[in-house]
Amino acid sequence: MVVMELHDKNIHPSIEHTHSVAGDVIIEFEDFSYSYFESGQDDQNGQYGVDALRNINLQISRGNCVVLMGYNGSGKTTLLKAINGLIFASAGTYKFNDQIVDSKSMKDQIFAKALHSKIGYVFQDSDSSLFCSSVEEEIAFGPAQMGLGVEDIKKRVEDMCKLFEIEHLKSRAPYHLSGGEKKKVAIACALSINPDVLCFDEPLNGLDIKTRDKLMQVLRDLKEAGKTLIIATHDQSLADELADFFVYMGAHHKYSDKPHTHINMQIGTNNT
Repeated sequence: MVVMELHDKNIHPSIEHTHSVAGDVIIEFEDFSYSYFESGQDDQNGQYGVDALRNINLQISRGNCVVLMGYNGSGKTTLLKAINGLIFASAGTYKFNDQIVDSKSMKDQIFAKALHSKIGYVFQDSDSSLFCSSVEEEIAFGPAQMGLGVEDIKKRVEDMCKLFEIEHLKSRAPYHLSGGEKKKVAIACALSINPDVLCFDEPLNGLDIKTRDKLMQVLRDLKEAGKTLIIATHDQSLADELADFFVYMGAHHKYSDKPHTHINMQIGTNNT
């Protein structure tokens, strides 16, 4: 395996990945930290800050496939939320296409709409993103929000239903679907806006073999098409096949294992 060791984990307990890759940097975190507050007695307001992410320095270039790995609760989902502009830095910065994404910029509806048209997010729990009365309406929602015409929206719905072999589900209510069917619909919704970046949180979790194989092929096709993929997973076989590089996240929401460049990148100098 080709490995690039980046720093001593005992010196800097954070995520830092400064690999050399070709292409434009599309996502950049600089000393990014995120904390939330819980009830306690550590400050005058009776609250204390809980570190969810600490001092992240990470660059992702257009077309990269990045796999986030680590313990449950280590911050993988939190990082995906930050990429999608759903949470904001307590310290440091996050830039998408060289533009700072923070609470101020996301109050600009034009900026927020542009960001969400470029990044698709598939939640681990599909129910979190399905809210329309039918599968057809669900898939059409994103393109409609983008301002596409009726015929374009219809074409995208048809294309997604054909891709995921869910034509027979178009009139069904999402909450009546099986777990695998919901996952297909959720991914179809994300793809329907044709984003530059796709974030997946455990995309193959709990699926039967047939559905798993189908979605794995979709991920392969997206990678081959040059989409930027960011995947949080415990699935080592998925990671080994698709990852250009890994970002490992440890317990207590901080860096605990050395990130390394995966052999799929075909770069690096150390062979093990």
